[in-house]
Amino acid sequence: QLVRALRERDCRLGILTRNAHPLALLTLAAIGLADCFADADILGRDEAPPKPHPGGLLHLAERWSVAPSELVMVGDYRFDLECAQAAGARGVLVNLPDNPWPELTELHARDCAELLAHLG
Repeated sequence: QLVRALRERDCRLGILTRNAHPLALLTLAAIGLADCFADADILGRDEAPPKPHPGGLLHLAERWSVAPSELVMVGDYRFDLECAQAAGARGVLVNLPDNPWPELTELHARDCAELLAHLG
């Protein structure tokens, strides 16, 4: 629901994953979200350095012609948040009951439904 809601708001969405690009595409197709992401906005292990390196986020910012400070990285681990901070983006932590990294987090939501509710 969160991904669809963001797309309905005309948010550009990207994925940074340690998995290979073809596997990310296959996973998105399997869960019915392949149409929400442009192929070039899905960065796997061969397209971007691993998080927490900011290269993937900086690549998306350049591709989308936006300042990194306009990006929001949503993730479930410290490396996601460190990546956001290193790029100058905002970091949102999801899918954890508590926030063990408040110094890296702009927002914490226990799950995607809570994040969606927070967005209004």
